[in-house]
Amino acid sequence: RGDPKKIADEMGAVDVAGFSVSVWNTELSLAVARALRARRPECLIVFGGPSVPANPTELLCAHPEVNVAVRGEGELVWADLLRKPNPAEGVPAAVAGHGRLRDLSVLPSPFLTGVFAEVLKRPYRFNGIWECARGCPYGCSFCDWGSATNAKIMAFPEDRLLAELVWFADHQIEHIYCADANWGILPRDFALTKKIAAQKRVRGYPKSFFVNYPKNSTRKIFALAKMLHDEGLCKGATLSMQSNDPQTL
Repeated sequence: RGDPKKIADEMGAVDVAGFSVSVWNTELSLAVARALRARRPECLIVFGGPSVPANPTELLCAHPEVNVAVRGEGELVWADLLRKPNPAEGVPAAVAGHGRLRDLSVLPSPFLTGVFAEVLKRPYRFNGIWECARGCPYGCSFCDWGSATNAKIMAFPEDRLLAELVWFADHQIEHIYCADANWGILPRDFALTKKIAAQKRVRGYPKSFFVNYPKNSTRKIFALAKMLHDEGLCKGATLSMQSNDPQTL
């Protein structure tokens, strides 16, 4: 994870710094933000991600090193900030986001638009995080994924996803981590799984494909899991259980 001051130094002379905070990196991100604020007071520091509280003002009051806290999907808010001639001027401290995106096609693909062109020139083997849909209809109390605001599933266009799979093979991306909450909950996930399996057989990539299955496993989900297993892409299927305790239930 590194020393926070060293991380801040390596960021260089940035004017705007964005942090996506989850339970495993919030404290480190805050420490880096404090170090960055000390070396570059004029920097606009923006926090978003799952660990921003429902009332973003709580984060700002507790941590003055953060200028802006964004709750919810952040792409449009982030773009709005970067379009300002001086992002630090007239920016609300707490932002609730633009609401849920109903049409995910408005978000360009980082793979297909060349964002990683320079990175791919480096002498490494690469993994990819692949988002095909957002949202979770389940309300498990131990998980933030299926909160009420994220219940409805929004899907990226299928033609985009098929093009991204070809991109993964073209660039020999070895491992794909699917960022969806419930792979197999949408009917098209079976067609995509067949495409992934066929692409591994013909082109060799990806070599592995990790997914989160729906919380209610059915025969359809086991069939999908077997398809991945038979190609050596992913082993096992998930059985989700919240509690066995009668009083809890």
